[in-house]
Amino acid sequence: MYLWIIIFLFSRVYPKEITVKTSDELTEAVYGNNTVIVDGEINLKDEILLQPGKSGTVHLIIRGLHRKKSVISFSDLTKGLTFDNVTSVEIENITIRGRLNFKGQDYVKVHEVDHYGIFDTTRIGSNGYVHIKNYLFEPQTQKARANSVKFNSGRTIIENSEFIGNPGSTESLIKYVGKTDSVNDLSILNSKFDGNYLTSAVIVQVGNVTIQNCIFYNGFSKNKG
Repeated sequence: MYLWIIIFLFSRVYPKEITVKTSDELTEAVYGNNTVIVDGEINLKDEILLQPGKSGTVHLIIRGLHRKKSVISFSDLTKGLTFDNVTSVEIENITIRGRLNFKGQDYVKVHEVDHYGIFDTTRIGSNGYVHIKNYLFEPQTQKARANSVKFNSGRTIIENSEFIGNPGSTESLIKYVGKTDSVNDLSILNSKFDGNYLTSAVIVQVGNVTIQNCIFYNGFSKNKG
């Protein structure tokens, strides 16, 4: 038991670091338990799907050298990075243009990220959680869909972040659906929501919700205007 814990922590804290500058380098580096350092802007056309059985990826960190200058950009913002049953994923200090799709994680960390696209989580482990901090989100596409950021159950913490609406978000910036799991906690702290008179901020369908020190402005409701 103790040996397993030591091995797990070692692989979790000390993954191999790989610096990438091209799409080919990025695509190769994410297939493994690595820390991927993004140097510059990388443009992609196709979705990247990571599954442990196919890629061997269990723990992955994607980190930029500079939040504004380190960029992963998909030509179609409805495509992006899908992590399917990858145990833990950390994304930090980077700009993402495209979809971030997390399925079956125990731990998701998104810190110091500018994100233009779509965000999803499903099947987050009962003992796991999603932690979003210092995150700027804007759909930036007419294809964004009704709810641009969608969490399906699990423990989710959002803090010190900003969400901005555009015509692609027709219903809400964030939708939390907690009816699919016994763990359905959502905390939003010290964050801002600007609906641009186009969308509402947060919709919750079943959940234990905490909202503290947040600012909501320029909202829109189809029922009340």
